[in-house]
Amino acid sequence: MASLIETASGRQSEGRRRLLAFEGVLRFLIRTDTPLWVTLAGFTVGAFGVYHVTPQINRRMETQRIKTEYVLRNLDQFNTRTQELFSELTIANRKLGNGDAGFGPHVDRAIRLTSELQWRSIEISAVLDDPESLAVIARFQEGLDRLRGAIEAVKTPDSAVEALAAARAFIPHAMALANRIAALSGIRFGA
Repeated sequence: MASLIETASGRQSEGRRRLLAFEGVLRFLIRTDTPLWVTLAGFTVGAFGVYHVTPQINRRMETQRIKTEYVLRNLDQFNTRTQELFSELTIANRKLGNGDAGFGPHVDRAIRLTSELQWRSIEISAVLDDPESLAVIARFQEGLDRLRGAIEAVKTPDSAVEALAAARAFIPHAMALANRIAALSGIRFGA
């Protein structure tokens, strides 16, 4: 009896071509030095990887992508709110120094911004939950509380100067938190 491959011609049906391909695979498996059970075990491990391991890796990568995106968005908002806070304090200080009574709305906005920054730090602590990050966040929150107390006391030019001094003392805490977020996100400032 002639082999399937030997009798194959150019006018074969699709079923016949599949049969020829299957015969080729069987010949390979039979003629190799690798035992059939090793080959089947390899196919089984490969199938397990495709159906079980790969989806887990994809889920982890997607989770990391979402976390990174969230942290980067929060870093941007954190920086924007911090800049706005310092702008409002500067305007209030200038108006108080000039004897302008219209400094109140700027103080109110600065207080609102401290509340927003406190909430941002709470959100960030839910994502950056390692001990070093939590310590940086705690120092940030403590510095922000001191700054808020100084802002709430702004009534005279002297109290505005005290608020600016508290703001200057707060800067290292804000920078430490921004640097921590950036480091964990793989961002480098001033590179």
